Amino acid sequence: MDGSSEGQVDMYHLMLQMQLEMQAMRQQLAQMSGQQSSQQPPSSSSSAPPPPLPAPAPAPPTTQPQPSGQCCVCYGEHGPATFGFVPCRHLCLCAHCHQQYKARHDQKVARVQQRNRTRGKKDKPLPLPQYRCPYCNGDAVHSDTLPNLRHWVEQIHTIDEDDEE
Repeated sequence: MDGSSEGQVDMYHLMLQMQLEMQAMRQQLAQMSGQQSSQQPPSSSSSAPPPPLPAPAPAPPTTQPQPSGQCCVCYGEHGPATFGFVPCRHLCLCAHCHQQYKARHDQKVARVQQRNRTRGKKDKPLPLPQYRCPYCNGDAVHSDTLPNLRHWVEQIHTIDEDDEE
């Protein structure tokens, strides 16, 4: 992969990370607003000083929060998250975003394969891009809908005598 492609991938992952952080901040703000409104007593006078602000929330844990059922790319604009990734098990993309995400990955793989075909025989082949979960950026070996993932996991493969060679 050339430097500009790597930069685009890094930029895409940075954008996803920033979107996830923004979503977490919005949820934290909504929780804090809900706590503040429930703590305020009804005021009969508008000249009363405002109540003190609640103490700042504790720092977020070092691990990422689990997805809330919304797509981590469009935040539910195209529908709920219905596609999960293996092995991390994050259910984090809607059908629309999964289709685009998978197509982009397939295009990257095709570009690298094409470059490898045109390289000289002495040149070491370029590594294929890794398929990654867009939520945690971990390596993914498969992505699909939850029912299909369950079916995939439950399939048992036996080793035939012919396969042992």
